[in-house]
Amino acid sequence: MISSGINAEWPLRPGGEWKSGLFGCFDDIGLCLKVYFLPCIAVGILAEKTGVADSCLIGGISLFVPLLNLFCLWKIRGAVRDKKSIDGSPVKDCLEVWCCGLCAAVQECKEMDVDPLDWIQRQ
Repeated sequence: MISSGINAEWPLRPGGEWKSGLFGCFDDIGLCLKVYFLPCIAVGILAEKTGVADSCLIGGISLFVPLLNLFCLWKIRGAVRDKKSIDGSPVKDCLEVWCCGLCAAVQECKEMDVDPLDWIQRQ
């Protein structure tokens, strides 16, 4: 079967922009605190949802390995941008992950509708 390359599961917004800005993490203080105190769960869920890691566990554990953590965060950010057709570049992703990793993770959670506590309650 030939694919059109369009993934209908990920609705696009005009302009290809994030739902909130990088420092919009404080707009939803609840999510901000959850990602700050449970980063492994948030990043694990993002890694699994974007296809960067095969499981939430692998994605979460990657945060404990120096340099691998930055690489995984960078790959997740690029995957979210690709899935949601958001403008950006790998260099910009790298700088945002390096300088504002948790704010970037909150932004990605908002984009992908990820809530770490929801995941914990289902387990």
